[in-house]
Amino acid sequence: MQEGAALPLMAVLEIQRTLGGLTKSVESLTQTQERMNTELSVVAGKVNQAQTVLKVVGAILTAAILGLGWLIATIIGPVLDRVLPAKP
Repeated sequence: MQEGAALPLMAVLEIQRTLGGLTKSVESLTQTQERMNTELSVVAGKVNQAQTVLKVVGAILTAAILGLGWLIATIIGPVLDRVLPAKP
């Protein structure tokens, strides 16, 4: 083999090795992106569930506070007015 012909062959082999490494890196990045997309979907689902739970808890607390206010205004208030009359 001639020395001049070996240099282009070595360059081609180096390019093939480099392209192989780049291909492996791209495949690795693709797999990582797919895994991260899956994890992001799971997190988004959990956030949505948490929002729903907070809305339900907020509605229950609001109803309880309104019910307590109604109870005080309609039942306890008149009883207290009779037991503790206002002083003139």
